[in-house]
Amino acid sequence: MSLVEPPKRVLLVDDDRQQFLLIGYQLSAAHDDNYRLVWCQDLEKGLTHIENQECDVVLLDYHWGVNCTDFIRRANALNSRIPIIVMTDDRENDVDRRAISEGASDYLVKENVNSEVLERSIRYAIERKKIEQHLDHLAHYDHLTGLPNRVLFLDRLAQMVNLSQRSKHQFTLMYIDLNKFKEINDNYGHHTGDQLLAEFSARLKAAVRRSDTVARIGGDEFTVILNNVGSTPEIIFLAQKIIDSVQQPFFIGDNELEVGCSIGIAVFPDAGNTVELLQRNADSAMYQAKKTGISSYRFFLNQKKENTFIENVSCDELREQIQDKKITLCYTPRIDLQSQRVVGVSISPVWKHKVLGKQSYQSFASIIENTESIKYLTEWMIEASVEELGALYRTHSFSLIYDIRRPQLQSLRFGAYVKNIMDKNSVPMSSVEFTFLRKHGCNSGIYLKECIENIIDMGATISLQNFGENVFGLANMHDYDVSLLHFSPSFINSALKNEKDILLLETLVLLAHKLERKVIINDVKTHSDLQALHSVGCDFAQGGTVGEELTIKQLAILLKKHTPPIFSTND
Repeated sequence: MSLVEPPKRVLLVDDDRQQFLLIGYQLSAAHDDNYRLVWCQDLEKGLTHIENQECDVVLLDYHWGVNCTDFIRRANALNSRIPIIVMTDDRENDVDRRAISEGASDYLVKENVNSEVLERSIRYAIERKKIEQHLDHLAHYDHLTGLPNRVLFLDRLAQMVNLSQRSKHQFTLMYIDLNKFKEINDNYGHHTGDQLLAEFSARLKAAVRRSDTVARIGGDEFTVILNNVGSTPEIIFLAQKIIDSVQQPFFIGDNELEVGCSIGIAVFPDAGNTVELLQRNADSAMYQAKKTGISSYRFFLNQKKENTFIENVSCDELREQIQDKKITLCYTPRIDLQSQRVVGVSISPVWKHKVLGKQSYQSFASIIENTESIKYLTEWMIEASVEELGALYRTHSFSLIYDIRRPQLQSLRFGAYVKNIMDKNSVPMSSVEFTFLRKHGCNSGIYLKECIENIIDMGATISLQNFGENVFGLANMHDYDVSLLHFSPSFINSALKNEKDILLLETLVLLAHKLERKVIINDVKTHSDLQALHSVGCDFAQGGTVGEELTIKQLAILLKKHTPPIFSTND
């Protein structure tokens, strides 16, 4: 059964009744007589018809003169999807040029118009307008997600800047990047990657308001323009809503994919009063968020102002943040590359700062390490983690790994304090590992060696981070009785890409083993890279594809379901 096509609605804007009767007759006599003619004798009322989408095509008498060209401009601004055909009594050479340049679709001289000419002009005008709309859509919208593309985004951002400068209103620009997208694209293929982008864009649109602009500006980068949103609580609410929407797994085909996102936030005009400044600063904030390694948002602030937010925090404020669950613990597993079983868990606090967004321990500990707050935070981290991990530790038996800073490396009482906590919770000190950065060791005064010896005497293990960075070599290992070396991620990344560097890595690993040190690699992104690093003798892997920044629930699930092998150990 064929569907009956609705009549084409023709709006005639002309104050001449004879012309209305003539056009009506010509349309009724046309081969395709499926037309409904609406007569409007007033330009303003004609614009109302167009704004309300009450017509499919407009016939406009050009005798209105200057008002006619103004009508065409205003009509296209109200609804550019409706074609306008100009009709005139004259054969003026420049009438058609003026009409077309203002946005008319066609131009007809009345004395040449008959049923056939009128019908053809209407049909062609409607078809051309559809083609124009399609081409315009291709030029301004992303074909994969249906979102505005970079071109349309920049146009809307420029409009928002101009409007906000005049009205003195604030608005917010967000830059959003999907975490782990490249890894998923490489491991599961481009088709899966495309489906992930399409589903993410749908979640992103659902998380913000209808009045906001969501765009895909390339790859896995998205933007959101939040209209009339400038207050911090509102922005944080929407940013967290976006993050929460991505935390749920994506089911693509037979794959359950877990990704996150990093959000950079720039508020007009504080973070920039031009299109270029806002883009640059939102992008900069996004990369700061990405450095945390977890789903987070980051406001653009100058560095001095940013550090002040954290520097001035007191122990009481930290205690309040902990009680309000703004500072929580997260866990990064370590596996033995031979057995591929979890043998350790690195513990660190995460701070959901009300302005700076989610902050990893590495990003804020260095700012407060010379204050009394770092001592309070470290002690809370150790005590809370032992309590939280108690049941899992007794079931799975793994090392508890803590990052320590300069104050702990300068305190001869630190080892005894930790042993007291562990004894109370029936955790042997042999299950405890402390890891530190070389720069903290080099600047910790005469007590450093004594502090490390004291910690080792208590039964704990010491590991050194970023080994291989700059000039810090194996010879220096004799200065510190460390058992484990975290090889520098930059050195590992270079080794995975360069045959000479992989030979150097293999040599350093062999030398470390000769000196009875074991080697840890961090943040390796693929299973094939893990296999390559295992083949040159690396002992442990931590973070990256193994898992990172997990909640206690996520860690429990990982320990329960994690069964080897992650990769093949066959040569």
